[in-house]
Amino acid sequence: MMSKLNVIIEPIHFSEDVQVIGHLTVHRSDGEIIFNCSTLMLGWKDNQRRVSHIPEGVYDVVRHQSPKFGDCYLVKDVPNRSHILFHKGNYHRDTLGCILVGEYLGTDIDGDGFDDIVNSAKTFNKFKQVCGEGFTLQVL
Repeated sequence: MMSKLNVIIEPIHFSEDVQVIGHLTVHRSDGEIIFNCSTLMLGWKDNQRRVSHIPEGVYDVVRHQSPKFGDCYLVKDVPNRSHILFHKGNYHRDTLGCILVGEYLGTDIDGDGFDDIVNSAKTFNKFKQVCGEGFTLQVL
């Protein structure tokens, strides 16, 4: 049986309190990085539902079938929160506290004044291939 993967998200670019671009790495149990991409999360607003990213910490994440997003991942046991998902999306308005994955080019592609991530669907499919049924998440 394969050991559980470890996923680390490190924030790298803050846009006011609206959003945070992060760097995600997937590590095997021996520490080798086997995948990396960018993330987009909402800004920090004291862990408020639907308007804030989740607190720093370590979480179990499992594969999940969402009525809205289909095959995605569910972050378990987030304090005072529920239904925090990893799913595809490009803009901060695509998330209500969830974590989006994609490529970061440092570009505002929709003209709203905030950097966006691109190629989210392609990146998310690769992420699912690498991560399988679940992983341990550390948010820094």
